[in-house]
Amino acid sequence: MSLPIDRSCNGARPFAHDDAYGWPVPNALQIDWPEDADCRLSVIVPTRDSADMVFALISSLRRHAAAWDRIEIIVVVNGKPESWSRAAFAEIENTFNRVRVVYHAVDFNWAGINNYAVREHASGALLLFMNDDMICLTRNWDQRLRSQLARDEIGVIGGRLLYPNGAIQHAGIAFGEGAVTAHEAMGDEVGDGLYLDRTLLVHEVGAVTGALFGCRRSLFDSLDGFDAQRYAVTSSDADFCVRTRLANKAVIYDPFLTWIHYESVSRGFDAHNHKRQWRADAEHEQWRSRFSEIDLVDLSVNPHFARSRRPFETFHRLDRKEVELWLAAQLARHGAGTA
Repeated sequence: MSLPIDRSCNGARPFAHDDAYGWPVPNALQIDWPEDADCRLSVIVPTRDSADMVFALISSLRRHAAAWDRIEIIVVVNGKPESWSRAAFAEIENTFNRVRVVYHAVDFNWAGINNYAVREHASGALLLFMNDDMICLTRNWDQRLRSQLARDEIGVIGGRLLYPNGAIQHAGIAFGEGAVTAHEAMGDEVGDGLYLDRTLLVHEVGAVTGALFGCRRSLFDSLDGFDAQRYAVTSSDADFCVRTRLANKAVIYDPFLTWIHYESVSRGFDAHNHKRQWRADAEHEQWRSRFSEIDLVDLSVNPHFARSRRPFETFHRLDRKEVELWLAAQLARHGAGTA
């Protein structure tokens, strides 16, 4: 089975599917793609005063990295931290080589902070944006990231994020009715697989979360980065993913990049604060109104499925308009929109 893949993919190596945290999928393959080993990787971690979480994250990244000497970590401290917090961040710089802490005293804007870090401090050809409340579980995570982003057709890559109890927090983002975004398989056991074992396999998705978001610097620059004008906190990751597809690049989920995510430990949940929830709803409406209806069709979700907040959970009666829109989006994405 390896010959066609090897011949067409310039050294790609297939082998039997395995999953350290899920379970092996029968008759499925994993593929190791050739990496650009000389590519420098810039990891950007915005934070406020969570030096303890940043320390734990960097420890896990270094412990599992294949080539730490080709990685730079840029920790962007937002706001005006107390002296004790500055001392803690200074200790992080003293403890880890390849780590730089920079201070950016502005109102919180996730897109703006990450844009600033790329523009002013990142030197890598590859970018990885990460939340500070994460722990890496994947051995040779940097090698996997380099190999996926070495493929010209790939624009953005995200990974499998688990709650501390081992349940899935993120396995890609699906677009539902009204372009509402929903994390696939949230709360499921990691080995459940969801529909056709999709959470255990690499595949295209509507979007991936900004908590773990990789792309090439060249793509980031060509798309003018994240949109900090429309979105201060939410939706800029999904927005970038839609613009990536419009640039004829794929957005993929890779379960072989696995992290623990202590979701919103440092910032809290929007749903628990009515002002934050109002802002999140307003930013979502900005995102939805920016693109055409065809642009927001999620081709990873067959129109037979109901567009609910739990993707791939229920089927529904087909709607002619929905099917026609889905087919039109297929034609548009594959360059056959005009005949």
